Amino acid sequence: MAYLCRADRREAIMNTVIDIVSREGLAAATVRRIAQELGCSPGQIHHHFTSAEMLRAEAVREVWARLEPALLEAMMRRQPRERLLSVLSGCENVIGKELGPIMDVAERLWHEARGIRHESAVRDAIAHGINRMSDFVIATLQEGVEAGIFPPDLEVRQVAIRLISAAQGYDLLEETGSTVYLGADRATFFDELLRREKL
Repeated sequence: MAYLCRADRREAIMNTVIDIVSREGLAAATVRRIAQELGCSPGQIHHHFTSAEMLRAEAVREVWARLEPALLEAMMRRQPRERLLSVLSGCENVIGKELGPIMDVAERLWHEARGIRHESAVRDAIAHGINRMSDFVIATLQEGVEAGIFPPDLEVRQVAIRLISAAQGYDLLEETGSTVYLGADRATFFDELLRREKL
């Protein structure tokens, strides 16, 4: 690896990690593999990331960080209820053709990360993602209350955690093939859930 300042070297490492995990999954993100791709020693990778676990966790964060601005921009053009439905339904109705491929990678990495959440750094990356989702849902609910779209006495934080819990639970049911018992696709399920929450 040619000489790069610390920030540029870290960015080169992350770009390589994302390229590898996009094609081959999180398990392929090993320090040795990244070093081989970059033509440097594993020690140079360890200078920025102490373990492969840290690399995998950062890959999950970074893919979402790259995707999030475009998703937020698209969602903010919608009314609060539509925004909630979008985020709970996996943002499928706001993804343009240009975002489709990276969204596919992000979803796959998210599911893989949940599978290895016993790794503390990966668990922290998942918690970060859920916290970002929670912040968005809370802000959207609050905006809806202030605009008179949602009930004025809405318990914003409690409703937000119920919605996020339902979204995470739906993901698990989807992974295990159990959504057939719900009798509705994801968007319909969450539309009904929002209605039950008086949203």
